[in-house]
Amino acid sequence: SHLPIGIMIEFDKISLLQVRRVRERLLLENFETVSLQQGLSTWVEKTKTQGKQAVLALSARQAICQQAQFPLTWSEDDIEKDINHNRQHYFPGITEEICFDFSVGQSEDKATQNAVIVATRARHLHEQVHIVTQAGLQLYAVDLDVLGIARVVRFAVHERDIVIIEFLHAECQLIFLSGNNLLRVQRVGENHFQEVQRLLQNGKPQKIVFLGRNNLSEQLQIELLKNLSVEIRQADELKIDTDIPTIAWRHLGLIIRDHRYDEN
Repeated sequence: SHLPIGIMIEFDKISLLQVRRVRERLLLENFETVSLQQGLSTWVEKTKTQGKQAVLALSARQAICQQAQFPLTWSEDDIEKDINHNRQHYFPGITEEICFDFSVGQSEDKATQNAVIVATRARHLHEQVHIVTQAGLQLYAVDLDVLGIARVVRFAVHERDIVIIEFLHAECQLIFLSGNNLLRVQRVGENHFQEVQRLLQNGKPQKIVFLGRNNLSEQLQIELLKNLSVEIRQADELKIDTDIPTIAWRHLGLIIRDHRYDEN
């Protein structure tokens, strides 16, 4: 069965991903990058995907992501009301309109609920939603790129405390996870080698997963193996040994709810 098209809109390009479910496997059908000038509408027309569902991935750079604890007796409606009523507490310094959502799980002490709260500027989100819907696609959900990465790795890595290091063009992005909880995300320039080591030593992960490669990745792996007693794996070597839910983001962290990005 066909799953929603994955879309990520960046400064000068749009990345598109199509996968298909065959029994317990997800097969990559198409991965393509088009320029903003070329446009999403042209790609939709070429691939005859008008009317298909799409999931929009926001970059972590475009969002605020933090954790908060709430009483165990509170419902999701109670949590939402509290966030709305105390926006300056949860999103200090932001005065313009925002869209937000949260994913709730039990905290380690089991006495409170732990919520990952994600917010982005409404204007920015509506612009991206408009691009998707004007191209003839139906928006199914909005996700955050780092949570998408984290969920996939979670299906293959079972240690509780892990760090995913995504190597980008001139920097790396560290994603700290404890269980299904996203602890924090931090970007470090590739010239700040010692800072990466310090963050990892303080975080004390049980496993480190490398995603991608750049000038820093090989040197960093050698140094970490010397200084940290922790296993390091390449993401492309991981094997997923469990069935992946068709709509994993619905179970493990929907980020922006439908009614909050309704253009009408």
